[in-house]
Amino acid sequence: MRKIVTRAEREEKDKRLKFWLAIFIVGIMAASTAGFALNFSSDNEESRTYGDLKFTITEQGWQPKGYSIATSYLPQDVENISSKGTFSYTDFNSKVYLISAPYMQNEAIELLRYLPITNLQQACSKEDENISHCADVPLKSCEDASSQSAIIIFKESNETSIDYSGYCLQIQGDSEDILKAADKALFIAYGIID
Repeated sequence: MRKIVTRAEREEKDKRLKFWLAIFIVGIMAASTAGFALNFSSDNEESRTYGDLKFTITEQGWQPKGYSIATSYLPQDVENISSKGTFSYTDFNSKVYLISAPYMQNEAIELLRYLPITNLQQACSKEDENISHCADVPLKSCEDASSQSAIIIFKESNETSIDYSGYCLQIQGDSEDILKAADKALFIAYGIID
């Protein structure tokens, strides 16, 4: 014969069941959240260090912690590129004239997207005045550079280097190394490399 259960006993049993069910659900939710968080933070996150600075790979490239820039190369990949002159990204917070061959635009974009340029103008070097694509743009050289109109020159060369003097930044290299030079220029501009 079945035991007679009073309403109070049934309510007490239901309360215990609900309590343990709630504990079980909260436990599952906490475990899944913790698992997701651990998996998210370590899920194929590739990182490297340069001195005390940590770089993490993102969709945009290598991003140093605490900076809003991303590069294709790490500082250790570009340390050996020759550079002269000291500059800061704030040297380019006004009008900037860009002198580069059309096929170097991607390398220029790597650098330019992280500089605080207020007005960017395509230009040609004075030596190239007879080239057809230079007919409708200003002709500039480093002598024209000032704090109000900086000049950035991308130039193809067998020698990879960076040269900065009087608001004129010259980046040169062959088709393989010009992007490395542009990344080093960014590291110099943000004080990551001296």
